[in-house]
Formats: sequence, structure tokens, C-alpha cells
Amino acid sequence: MLSSLRRSESESRFFLSGVEQSDDGIFMTGVDGKILFVNAGFERMTGFSRREAVGAAPEILKSGAHNADFYRAFWKTLASGESWSGTMKNRRKDGTLFDVAQTISPLKDSEGLITGYVSVMRDITQSLKLEADLRQSQKMESVGRLAGGVAHDFNNLLTAINGYAGFVMDALPKDDPKRDDVKEILAAGKRAAALTQQLLAFSRRQILATKIVDLNEIVGGTVRMLKRLIGENIKLEAHLAAHSCMVKVDAGQIDQVIINLAVNARDAMPNGGALTISTKTVAMPEEFFHDRPGLKPGPLVELCVTDTGEGMDEAVRSHLFEPFFTTKEKGKGTGLGLATVHGIIKQSNGEIEIESVPNKGTTFRIYLPETEATIEEKEKEKEKEKEKEKEKALGGDETVLLVEDEETIRRLGERILKGNGYTVLTAANGREALKALEIYAKPVDLVITDVVMPGMNGRELAREIATRNMAPRTLYISGYTNDAIVQHGVLEPGLAFLYKPFTPDALLRKMREVLDGPRDQAKA
Repeated sequence: MLSSLRRSESESRFFLSGVEQSDDGIFMTGVDGKILFVNAGFERMTGFSRREAVGAAPEILKSGAHNADFYRAFWKTLASGESWSGTMKNRRKDGTLFDVAQTISPLKDSEGLITGYVSVMRDITQSLKLEADLRQSQKMESVGRLAGGVAHDFNNLLTAINGYAGFVMDALPKDDPKRDDVKEILAAGKRAAALTQQLLAFSRRQILATKIVDLNEIVGGTVRMLKRLIGENIKLEAHLAAHSCMVKVDAGQIDQVIINLAVNARDAMPNGGALTISTKTVAMPEEFFHDRPGLKPGPLVELCVTDTGEGMDEAVRSHLFEPFFTTKEKGKGTGLGLATVHGIIKQSNGEIEIESVPNKGTTFRIYLPETEATIEEKEKEKEKEKEKEKEKALGGDETVLLVEDEETIRRLGERILKGNGYTVLTAANGREALKALEIYAKPVDLVITDVVMPGMNGRELAREIATRNMAPRTLYISGYTNDAIVQHGVLEPGLAFLYKPFTPDALLRKMREVLDGPRDQAKA
């Protein structure tokens, strides 16, 4: 009998040890609903210690997220002697909410009478977040694919509209009243081009010209311009890290991010307030990266944009980065600003998060991987050279092969090039381009080719021409990013690219940059 008692005690200790070491939160109550026991998993999950929980009612976990019908239904199930299983939103001791998959089972004596209840909770907050993120990602991918296709077509049309409108403007006498009409066309074309850029940005299909820069310099330059943008009734402060915050980004796109967030903050403070922009380097624990699989583990640069405005509730926050979602009045916003911000940061291998409470302001936190490299002097020299290029004559006497499947763009390009002294061969596709070179029977100085074309794409054509030694340099043009020359939105090193829609001056300037520059910066 003694050995049987010892065996029973051993089994009890074994089972109690298993309950204690379970990651699930387990607690037991009497029929009066008072908590009699909690395990260590419960303490970790809820923040309540055993001493605080025992004797209290399970209502200490009540979140307020469920209505009376919800509780009535599960108590009805328990009262019938059956177990209840489902998902529930609970509240921790610190007030934060968490989601659980929970099973509550009645405890019965030998006669079948209910003597208490045992509850097992598994924290599913992170898994629900990952599921929501996946659904959002799939939705954004679908919308992005559509937006990218639309932007491609728009960019072709806008290149033609803006180009031919420019020809009309140049042909009109300085005092011709029709010049004002043409100016309106050009202004509308410029706004439309900006809109297509936003479409490509939020869908992460734009091309980023990334380089290593100090984020402090970007923010410092943008802040000076923001003071004129946000108005005098908003106090603007910048708190920049005392040391360099080196990141690899497209500086122009990060400018756009800061401007969009500042404008959003301004609109949230119609009666004035404070806007603070800050930078710092941070080292995050492993769990931080585990919860953000898109972020490369390692040191980070944090960019914070904080306002004292109206703030927003959880319902608004959950849709904030969706394209075309806006809380502004009709005509006051496209709903693309924050979607664009999100797309740019994601495409820059970063993360953006938001903290906001109604009437207590909003903080956007952007995390970008820090790089140890420093800005090289040659990067600064490149910027100086670009400024010099603007002052150079844009014409030339070289021979150019222009390959473009859109007839309107092809005729426009031919007119621009011939009007500035170039000899031009044209082709609508790869097959025609190779035939044109055979007829010309000698190398051309430059191939300008669209990337996305039926049959042979621009990259395949350029490589074939290079193999035949028929052109030393290639300039790619496109209104849409394509895997033929782009990996994850970043242009392959050594390729020259001009984005549609472009102006005649932009085309001519880029051509001179390519023709006068080294061959290895305009390879096929």
C-alpha cells in the first residue's frame, strides 16, 4: 500500500510538472468562478502573478472586445456539461490585448456534478498577425499587378502627350495666347506622371536608384523645405543622431516618404501642433526580427515622424497603408500617399510601423538596415558631373538605333533625335532591329530599346546586338519594371535606364550621359 501511495504521489508530481512547464496558459476555477490555480504559462501569458490571480475572477482577463451574446453562448455550453472551444481576445495586466485559442471544460465529480472548470489558453496573436499580413500581402500583390500594368500603359501615353505638347509649345510665338492652353496640357501631364509614379511605388514596381547615403543628410535637407510646406502654425523640430546613419536607399524616394508623412501630419493638425522628425541607430533583440521576417537581422537606423494631431483608432490604422483608402474629404486626397510610403520602405528592405491613439497623436517608425560603408568621394563627384551635364549641349552626330513597339513613342523619339542632329534607325521589335542593323552593315553608337516588347524583350535584343559587336552601349527605356533588367526593383549595376514618361530634354540628356560615359555603365 505504501508503494502504491508513493507511485500515486510520483504520478501526481509528474502531471503537475507537465502542467507547470506547458507553454499554454492553464487555470482552474471553482463553481463560483473564483480562480483556484494557475500555471507558469498563465503568468507569462497574462502578466498576472499566481498570488494576484488566485482568488480573483477570470474577469481580470476581460478585454471588452466581446458582447453579452458571446459570453451567454459559451456559458450555456458549459452549463450543459459540454466543453467550449473557440478564439477569444483577452487583456494582459499591462492593458495590452492578446488573442487566444481557448478550451474551457467542466470538472465533474463521480456523480457527474460540475465542481469547477479548467481552461487552457494558447496565445495565437502572432499567428493571426502573420495570417492577416499574408492576406494583405496577397491583396496588395493583386492590386499592385493591376496598377503596374495600368501605369505602364499610362506612361507610354503620357510620354507622347507631353512630348508632342512640348513640340507645339516650342512652335508657338512667345505672344501666342494658345501657349497658355498648352501650358495647362503640360501641367496636367506632369500631375498624371506623378500619379503613375505613386501607382508603381505602392505596388513596389518602380526602379530605385539606390546608393549609400547618410539618412541625417536626407532628413536635414528635407526639413528645410518642409517648413514652407506645413505652415507657420505647426512647430517643426528635427532631432538627428550625433553620428552618421548610413543606409542604402534611393534618396529621392526617402525624400518623398518624409514629405508624405509630414503632409499627413499637417492634415491631422488643422489647429496647429508639433511635428518632430528624428533619427537614431538601434540594436534590436532577435525576437524583433522574428516578428518581422522581411527585415534583415542586424543594426538598424530608425526614422521617426511624430505629430500631436488627431490620431486614429484601430479600425483606421488597420487600413492605413491600403491604396485609395483615405479619411479625407472628397477631393482632398487620392488615398495613395501612405500606400506609396509603405511601398517605398518595403522595396528599400525596411519596415514601417505606426503608433496612434485618438486625440493623442501619431508616430510612424521606419526601420532601415544600417550599412557600415561610408559615402565615397566618387559619389559626390558623380553628382557634380550630373550638374555639369545639364550645362552641355544636348545634340550630337552619332548614329542611334531606336527600338520601340509603340508607334507613337517611336515616331516621337525619332523626331526628337533627328531634330538634334542624330542619325536614327528605327524598329518596332527585336526582329526588325536586327534586320535594320544588317542593312546598315556597320555598328551604331547607341541602342535605345524598350524593355517590355512582344517576342524578344529589350534585354535579349541588346545582348544579341552586343554579341555581334554592332553597338558598344545600350540605353533601356520603360514605363514598367521588368525582371529582364531589374531585380527586386533595383537596376542591375552597369545598366543605363530612362523611365517613362520622359521629356525630350530628359531623353537627350540621358543619351549624352551614356554616349560620353564609360561603356561599362551602359552595357547590354
